Amino acid sequence: MKELFREFYFKPSIDFENLDSKTLVVLDTNVLLNIFRYSIESRKLLISSIEKIANNLWVPYLVALEYNLHRQSIVHTMRNQKEKFENEQNQVSNQFLESLNTALDDVGQNIKSTDENDVRQNIKEEIAKIFDPFLKNTIAPILNKEFDLIGEVEDQSDILADILENKIGKSPSQDWIDEIQKEGKIRYELLCPPGYKDDKDKDGKIRKYGNFSYETKYADLLIWNSILEHAKEGKYETLIFVSDDVKEDWIFKVNGKTIGARVELKKEAIEVADVDLIIHNTNSFVYKVGLSKTKEEIAKTSNKDKTNNNDIFIVNEVKPKERWIRKSGEMNSIDYLDHALRMANREKAKMLSLKFETDKVISDEKDATVRSMNKMSFYLSRVEMPFLNRIIADINYLSINVDNIEAIDKYIFLLDKAIHYMRNYMERESYRLDMNEKW
Repeated sequence: MKELFREFYFKPSIDFENLDSKTLVVLDTNVLLNIFRYSIESRKLLISSIEKIANNLWVPYLVALEYNLHRQSIVHTMRNQKEKFENEQNQVSNQFLESLNTALDDVGQNIKSTDENDVRQNIKEEIAKIFDPFLKNTIAPILNKEFDLIGEVEDQSDILADILENKIGKSPSQDWIDEIQKEGKIRYELLCPPGYKDDKDKDGKIRKYGNFSYETKYADLLIWNSILEHAKEGKYETLIFVSDDVKEDWIFKVNGKTIGARVELKKEAIEVADVDLIIHNTNSFVYKVGLSKTKEEIAKTSNKDKTNNNDIFIVNEVKPKERWIRKSGEMNSIDYLDHALRMANREKAKMLSLKFETDKVISDEKDATVRSMNKMSFYLSRVEMPFLNRIIADINYLSINVDNIEAIDKYIFLLDKAIHYMRNYMERESYRLDMNEKW
């Protein structure tokens, strides 16, 4: 039975650090474009993850085409977000002052005093003098923390172009496109995946490029067929498709929880190319690849050296400069800080993956989230640094109110804050130690 219904029983166990030549990894357009939407750290993790599996990587021609056609508009949009936000912030400020002034005028009409008008005008001027600097110096820096996560949105196209060199599929012929689109018309009527969810939204839209053209509603189907053809030609055994497309024509869900790729797609992959299909979203892909440590990375983060007969342990985080040296057997808040920072990054990746897999929190997800919160509260408390106390308190409060998906969002936000604070502290401490060494 398992052989006859292989698509139902295949349970992948993929070691992303040791992918064999029979495993093919394919990236979707949305994964490449989302790089420009991620925070600085997430961006680095994703690019690093793609680099690690570069030997198994392949991208369909139409994926690369759509990426190049849209990347500039994505970069431009992200760069304009801050300017747009600041303009809206100024509008809110002006509206507030106007409303306040109007309310004062209404009050002034009922006060019978010869100097009321002068007093009211002075009040308006004093409030304006106080409010404008308060907005710029106090409120704006707080609001801008959101943009600090993203930083300056840089065009990563050169980096990706180097990684994807010689890993792009061949340009499709018009005859091949016409044949697939003809088949697609029948498939979409039968709601056969993938792509039928685009039937209405993109109906009538045509993309003309070079010597071929195609209806954009069939883009997913064209990409899917090119993947299967490449997998068959390469005689691969496992196909990993990384995509953030969560529509039902790719992903099968039960009660809001993602189960995996549609079984029809798994069956077609087996029949056409004799490969077992796995679909990962970006979060789970980065978690499985980007956060798994290689032996080389472990060696960099935990080195021992013999100096003056004392066992010295060096802890590194992010940059070689960020280090603290302690004698063997002694544990202090800096050591716990290093460990807590690593733990926070791991738990954030888990929560992002969990958030993708469910639209609502059910018992299993709730238990996993609460366990994660309790663990992070413990590790952060061991750091013994005042700037984390508020975050710990918020996490503890949140752990008894995990009833909906918003709770996971709030927890991810708190983890981001903790990571930001801890990383900044480590950078300042590293700089201070470097200055001490120089003097």
